[in-house]
Amino acid sequence: MTAPGLLWFVTGNFAALPTTWAATALAAGRTAPTRGIRPVAAAAGPAGVGIAVATGLVAQARHHRRLTSVAEKRNEYLAVAPRPILLGDADVAAGPEQSDFEIGLMRTLLDLALQPVDSWKGYTHLDQFRKRACDTS
Repeated sequence: MTAPGLLWFVTGNFAALPTTWAATALAAGRTAPTRGIRPVAAAAGPAGVGIAVATGLVAQARHHRRLTSVAEKRNEYLAVAPRPILLGDADVAAGPEQSDFEIGLMRTLLDLALQPVDSWKGYTHLDQFRKRACDTS
């Protein structure tokens, strides 16, 4: 793979490179001489693409039917499954006392959750798309 092609993939433009290759192949096919090519050989390429697309559509339809049947089975189970106990439905007993480590974790989470909206103290700022983009180490 050439450097520009690799650069496309690194930046996340996954459709750009195959689209460019396909457009180049179509342009080359239009400019190529057609004398001496048998009609069967000329139709083999488009027929192969058609067969590949049809195979993909059939596979997708089978996958969708399988997922639909799984969803129906899960919905049938959920219709008769026992419902979770809500806090108002049962007596709640106090559990064992938390350790110092667990109390420290809760304190940290509460400090983050209860800080002012415009404050980002305690958060790490990283680029979601590429981790190394904001890594200053």
